Amino acid sequence: MEKSKPVNTFKIMRLFLIVVVVYLLFTNYDMDHSSLSQTFEPPLIDLIGENQGAGNFVGIQPTMEPIDYASDSNFLKKLDIYFSRADLAGLFGQQTIVVLPEHLGTWLVAQNERKLVYTSAKVEEAMRAIVIRNFISFLPEYFSSNEEEAAKAALFRLKAEQTADTYTRVMRHLAVTYKVTIVGGSLILPNPRVAGDHLVIEAGPLYNASFVFYPDGRIDPQVTRKVFPVDEEKTMLAAGKLSEYPVYQTAAGKLAVMICADSWYPEAYEAAKAQAASLLAIPSYSAGDGLWSTQWKGYNGAPPPSDVDLADIGAITEKMAWLKYSMGGRAQEAGITAGINVFLRGSLWDMGDDGGTISLKNGGLKVNDTSQRPTITCLWL
Repeated sequence: MEKSKPVNTFKIMRLFLIVVVVYLLFTNYDMDHSSLSQTFEPPLIDLIGENQGAGNFVGIQPTMEPIDYASDSNFLKKLDIYFSRADLAGLFGQQTIVVLPEHLGTWLVAQNERKLVYTSAKVEEAMRAIVIRNFISFLPEYFSSNEEEAAKAALFRLKAEQTADTYTRVMRHLAVTYKVTIVGGSLILPNPRVAGDHLVIEAGPLYNASFVFYPDGRIDPQVTRKVFPVDEEKTMLAAGKLSEYPVYQTAAGKLAVMICADSWYPEAYEAAKAQAASLLAIPSYSAGDGLWSTQWKGYNGAPPPSDVDLADIGAITEKMAWLKYSMGGRAQEAGITAGINVFLRGSLWDMGDDGGTISLKNGGLKVNDTSQRPTITCLWL
């Protein structure tokens, strides 16, 4: 019988080292994105009402691109353009509430990655590139994920600490620099909470969450979690609880924050009314180019409330449905006198976008969707 050849431990170790070196070289390959420049289109400034000394909403609807998320400096630089323009226009004061759009912070998941992430045409290609580069640390998150979309959930958990840190530092810097209160849009994080002056993430479900920052740099300890995720979000995100819906005490008054679809449900307004909120901020994102001009397909993620006219489904546009069933049709009965709804716009891979800033004051509704340019809307209270 032929004897088996002895295992050559040295060769195995050498092969292992080669694999490790190649992997490390690959993970740091093509990391220089300095050749990719950010674009800064001057925003349109829309003034609604006159300064009555009661404060104002400043809704900033930026146009974001993948390269804006490549680093903390890029993220800050892009947002600071809009803040500085609003400041130069005299829109900021001690009672100013700046409102930013839904998912503004979510795409910080792409921070500090290969150039390929920012030049990919499709979001799936970009996310795949992030997974490959972080494959070793990605695997434990993937195998411990209980979500239907385990890979996406694992990716957001993998980058959660970095995302939360950058988001907090940038929002705090803007709030302190411009002496304003900021509703920081939203971002996806696992079980987030605020401890002292820090945004902390813990093991648990992923949420679409929003945070409020004050002019002195504080983060409000309350967390707004999206209560009514749509079907596309349910594959990865957990729903917040209506019983935990916060209202924020600001210099301009009591403020409720409803993340996008939440503003379509009367239960959210009942929670705001129970806490005597008079102001409303709605960070939103409408995925799909030209969505607002398409036929409305009805409620997504939960059954329609009893006051919804089912005959509207397929008969009115998405834009008309926003104006009828969101803030415009529900806020006044809840005692909310003023509100603003801003949408995330830009060229974020192939996801598409639509929506224009909606403003409400004393029952009067105005929508600014006449331009694809970034907008700054000032609603005087």
